[in-house]
Amino acid sequence: MNRLELDFAPTRRWCALWRAALLCGAFWVCAASVWAYADYRTQAEALELAEAEHSPGRETAAHALQAADELAPQLRRAGAAQASLATAWESLYGSLEKVANPDVALLRLSAADTTLSIESEARDTAAMQAYVDALGSVGSFTRVHLIAQQGPQLAGDAKVRFSLLASWTQGAARGSKGAR
Repeated sequence: MNRLELDFAPTRRWCALWRAALLCGAFWVCAASVWAYADYRTQAEALELAEAEHSPGRETAAHALQAADELAPQLRRAGAAQASLATAWESLYGSLEKVANPDVALLRLSAADTTLSIESEARDTAAMQAYVDALGSVGSFTRVHLIAQQGPQLAGDAKVRFSLLASWTQGAARGSKGAR
């Protein structure tokens, strides 16, 4: 008897060919994706390089702002030093020498623009008042104001500490210096 062959399964020869074609197609798709990604990265790097050459980068701007913040206190100190040097100290001291009083000691003196701040110590309140009045009578000082007064620290001590502000006109001081 002849053998009966019934084959319900598809032939494997075509199946293997389809698998190979599918695998080859997937490989080409992956290769094309990698190639496109590499091309994209190359163009992006070229664009970033061109932008960096034509305009300052964000890091550069951030660095400049940080450097400016770090230099701001130094610039303020330099401006204050420059303003201090611009003050005509010689004429200021000449004007203060005109009202020198042996009963009053100058403890601190500072000048900013046309405002003079003086901290002093006087033998008593009468000497303090005489010094304030004498300072107001000098032509280079206007608007002399007593802003603080501190009485004696010890029971036996009669010294009075005081602070005053005065407007100082540098031109009048220079003119009075030349008249000496």
